[in-house]
Amino acid sequence: MTFEFTTSRLNVVDWRQAQLNLGEAFYGQLLAILTPEVTKALPEGWQNLSAESIEDWFKARSAEGEILTLLLDDNQELADIHELAGLLMLYADEGRDESSPGTTLHIGYLLGASFQGKGLAKELLQGLITHCQSLHDIKALVGGVHVSNQASRHLLVRCGFSIQSQTSEHIFYQLEL
Repeated sequence: MTFEFTTSRLNVVDWRQAQLNLGEAFYGQLLAILTPEVTKALPEGWQNLSAESIEDWFKARSAEGEILTLLLDDNQELADIHELAGLLMLYADEGRDESSPGTTLHIGYLLGASFQGKGLAKELLQGLITHCQSLHDIKALVGGVHVSNQASRHLLVRCGFSIQSQTSEHIFYQLEL
């Protein structure tokens, strides 16, 4: 099952394809978007990445689930198609039972600081929802957000997600497809 799709401004492609397109610049651009400002509400392992650790760190993350890169379309003023704007992470929970067949995808997304506030996250989520609906195998999307991340919390609600559960540090939102 492929999760690659495009929106009006984003090409959402498997990280291996982006790595081929960007060549040696891939890990440098990845490191440039994973700034302390962007990763502050993410798990500890996402903090303090360096040029020496980024490749091993990224390979470990890609072993955990599907990682897609967000490349900006070249006909936009924001950048050219060879610029990495962010990441979309997908983790399948294929727990099936008779009453609820299908896969639940746990999602995570991030945009580099210079790409935030431009509507790209909303465009990404809307494109992902549309794409998953066309697959017919995906029953729900679940996204966890740090309680301090007001922008993502509001975005998930605007895109149709509702609160599934909450801990002291995270709120989990779900969208039934």
